[in-house]
Amino acid sequence: AGADYTIGTASATVTIYDDERPDISLVASNPSAFEWNGTTTGHGAFTATCTPAVAITVPVTRTGTATEAVDYVSAMPTSLTFSPTVGTLIVPVTVINDTLVEGTETVTLTLVASATKAYQLSAKTGTVTIYDDEKPFIGVSASDVTAKEPGADTGRFRLTRMPVTNLP
Repeated sequence: AGADYTIGTASATVTIYDDERPDISLVASNPSAFEWNGTTTGHGAFTATCTPAVAITVPVTRTGTATEAVDYVSAMPTSLTFSPTVGTLIVPVTVINDTLVEGTETVTLTLVASATKAYQLSAKTGTVTIYDDEKPFIGVSASDVTAKEPGADTGRFRLTRMPVTNLP
């Protein structure tokens, strides 16, 4: 470092994806699922995308703290199959509304890298968070994310409690 400056991050990485191999991504397209809503349970979802020239099957692993058939009814796949005509797959997570005090739980899907380099993964992991309704959930978000001095333009936070009750 010089006397007149300080070096922050001194290096960075750029990943170059091969355009001859299909690029596959997985995201939690609906990353939050809730037990409450009366008799209607919440839904989370994962979306996987790929545009292969020929059919391709990608292994998937499931981890997280939520238990299949106890916390959600969706059968998680062990693989996803894409074809030239099916480039987007949606994996739903349908929550079971139970009476157990569990707290927040997660379901994570991870695409498994190809040992033969038949495809590449640009985004390989997604997590859906399941919020329990036996204890209130309190969240905070910024509904106005900017504020200016001297105070004419104030920032704003929003606190949300779910489920909504008449309790203090």
